[in-house]
Amino acid sequence: MLTRRALVAASLAAAACGPFARPARAEGRFALFVVDQGGARLLKIDIERETVAAAYELPSGPAALAASPDGRTIYMSLPETGQAAVFDVAAGRLLEPLYAGGEPFGLAVTEDEVILGDWSGAALTRALAAPTARRAARSPSAAPALLRDLARRRLYVVERDDATVGVVDLDGMTRVAGIAVGEGPFAIAASPDGATVYVASVRAGTVSILDAERLERVGEAACGGAPYGLAATPDGRALLVASQQSGALTRLAAGRLDTARRIRVGRYPEGVVVAPHTARAYVMNWFSGDISVIDLEAFAEVGRIRVGGGPRAGLCLGVPA
Repeated sequence: MLTRRALVAASLAAAACGPFARPARAEGRFALFVVDQGGARLLKIDIERETVAAAYELPSGPAALAASPDGRTIYMSLPETGQAAVFDVAAGRLLEPLYAGGEPFGLAVTEDEVILGDWSGAALTRALAAPTARRAARSPSAAPALLRDLARRRLYVVERDDATVGVVDLDGMTRVAGIAVGEGPFAIAASPDGATVYVASVRAGTVSILDAERLERVGEAACGGAPYGLAATPDGRALLVASQQSGALTRLAAGRLDTARRIRVGRYPEGVVVAPHTARAYVMNWFSGDISVIDLEAFAEVGRIRVGGGPRAGLCLGVPA
């Protein structure tokens, strides 16, 4: 069983929510959806009132989440039960879970299937996205964090033990390249156009810059403090880095990863989400059981949303009015 203590000892991180996880709907109301591993819940956060609008009980503690390309469905990895929980955003209810086996952790969603990284099985598991149909095909890669790029028909796989990022062809599910990064990579995000990929390496304390066209590492910056969560701002000008050990959020100039500013947030921050329609970001603080609200223009923490449990990762999606 993956306990909180074991996950910290292993420097584990949830899958980052990059631009490929942003909602398809650009107008209307938005909500923040957060996985609470300690409380085994999916939380819906009203970001206007900064309160918990709804909580949905899950079979076991979720580790990561990702949305379908149309933003209508959320999938959550459940390592303890070998499942992926399924949530209908419009209906506001849980559907029949997908069974993957092993210890699914990182996940990504394409138009018709869910891909899960098996933490213990050194493999990727593929399952049909329809809740009533399943299949499990194996791919020779393993990872706790995945990032999809539908435009390039590509999946980036964070390979923790090898200190690499594998590049997998989505159609054939074959690994076509491997890119060396820092020791202990976990968090991954991309620029809004997908041309640049960022990888945070927990043990090395670095963020690597990858060129998506050349499939090469083109830069690296030292961040320290176990960089764990990443998010690029919608304009592509800045990268936000959550550091667990220092309890801080750092803003770096994208591309160069310089001109750093740092602020304190909660204990053991993990996922970082930028709301697409506001100048705010949200940091999930795993050990303090709350979410930091960040004003991006002032780059300051302007509030905390108390949720309890252990919030790990989140994403922002359009919801019905």
